[in-house]
Amino acid sequence: MYKSVRLAAFVMGISLIAMPAAAQDSPVLGSWDTQIAIQGNTNLARLNIARDGDGYYAEIVRRDGDTTSNVPASTITDVVVDGANFSFKRNVTGGQGATLFTYQGSVDGDSLTADVTSQMGNFTLTGTRAE
Repeated sequence: MYKSVRLAAFVMGISLIAMPAAAQDSPVLGSWDTQIAIQGNTNLARLNIARDGDGYYAEIVRRDGDTTSNVPASTITDVVVDGANFSFKRNVTGGQGATLFTYQGSVDGDSLTADVTSQMGNFTLTGTRAE
């Protein structure tokens, strides 16, 4: 009986230690070269997703060396990473006011796909892992 209790406690302890490591090894984390077609324009950008303390951080910026893509300033909140799945909200403020985009996607190997919803419509973001 005592051995069973010790074994159960050991297994529980190991599983709790392994959980943060599994989150750190999420295939979502890293940099992604992305593209999305919105209102007839294809926008290229780099999506960076990283750990930030106990949570996650995301940013969308111009790709390295790109001086032509329009990547408006934005605020990204509510970043969730769960295994190969991710989601976040992006508030973009431009000449037409603020627009909230909600991203929900997944990673398969070196490919990323996300459904993006907003008041402007629904879009698909695709990407490949940046080198």
